[in-house]
Amino acid sequence: MAIILSLVFTYAFLAVIFTAVSPAQAETYYTFTGGGHGHGAGMSMAGVSRLAKAGRDYPKIIKYYYKGVSVGRKGGLPSQIRAAVHSTKGSLSFSADNHFRVYNTRNRYQRTVNKGDIFSVRFTGSRYNLRVTRKGKTIWYKTSPLSLIIKPWKASYLKLRNKNRRYKGNIYARSTGTSAIWAINKLPLSTYLKGLGEEPESWPIKGLRTLAVASRTYAVQKIQKKSAHYDINQSQQFYVGIRKAPRMAYAVNSTRKAIITYKGKPIIAAYSANSGGYVADFRTLWGGKG
Repeated sequence: MAIILSLVFTYAFLAVIFTAVSPAQAETYYTFTGGGHGHGAGMSMAGVSRLAKAGRDYPKIIKYYYKGVSVGRKGGLPSQIRAAVHSTKGSLSFSADNHFRVYNTRNRYQRTVNKGDIFSVRFTGSRYNLRVTRKGKTIWYKTSPLSLIIKPWKASYLKLRNKNRRYKGNIYARSTGTSAIWAINKLPLSTYLKGLGEEPESWPIKGLRTLAVASRTYAVQKIQKKSAHYDINQSQQFYVGIRKAPRMAYAVNSTRKAIITYKGKPIIAAYSANSGGYVADFRTLWGGKG
């Protein structure tokens, strides 16, 4: 009986083995794609930080990421930029630290807004509705077919209440052909660069200088495209307006007019937070040839 049971169990064991290994099955493969935070093209800002801490300054860091480029000061750069900072299908709302003024795009005066008052504008499809309120009550109202320019006048800044952010320069309130209305900040390029919130003030200064050159190059390339309504928006570079950032201001000033070029033209100086160790091909992300 013991011999018979042994043979039965041996046969069963061998049957399990042969069933498990025969017949052979095709292997299954899995492909994982990705690359850290951001689009992963161009400079990895995590990598820039490490290279800067190791003592490299912006020319070497930039050439590490962008092959075959030149880095240096270039004359004839644009002095102004139009940065789209917000869009809404509702109203744009503004206040300031002192009196400011509203004009239409033919530069015709519309209204002086006193300190403490709030100016708002809404686009309804064909006309702009302008309103000034004081302590919650409307004290002035008007409609206009023309888009608007809000100028600081006696104020040191304009506050876009929708974003709770302050801006230097003029702000244009205009529709781009839809029911939405845009706030577009027109200001000096250097002031714009100092207001970028891409990286913290605690970053190594050589990293901030690298960021200043890359972001200046990216902005110049966008300005030169001459789009109808604005040059750059928040999804392209993170502009936060007035920012207390003396180290970033130094980085911008100390790299004045420095940009990245290839065959004499500004490159699309893309950068993202982290590449995950591999830099993505721009054609995979945005299409095109090159």
